[in-house]
Amino acid sequence: MPSLVGSEMCIRDSINTDDNDRNSNECRKFRWQDCKALHSQNVAWLQQIKQQHENSKQTSKLVFLTHHAPTFKRTMIPSERSFEILNATNLEHLFGAPLKAWCFGHTHRSSTSVFHNTLITSNQAGLFSF
Repeated sequence: MPSLVGSEMCIRDSINTDDNDRNSNECRKFRWQDCKALHSQNVAWLQQIKQQHENSKQTSKLVFLTHHAPTFKRTMIPSERSFEILNATNLEHLFGAPLKAWCFGHTHRSSTSVFHNTLITSNQAGLFSF
């Protein structure tokens, strides 16, 4: 797993990227390829959880909690649109049954929407000014 060394992110071979230093045990800087690989791994995990829930025919409600918004739609203030990739990602293909709600943070804006019968919500009440 990534670990902090001083003020830099240190990566050892825990991230599955397609480059040559994948099996290196040396500490190296966190790169955009690492971010992309971690994102792909996390999306695959969310898909797996949703599929397992569907296959098990559970009656309990499935809720996802993530840091970033799962959609660009109605989740950010207009002045942040130029930086939207830093606040959200398009995971709308995961909306719908059995997923009942997706709660997220990071956008600095409280919002509530419903897409494909899935509640998409963020409550930023914890933010305050110093």
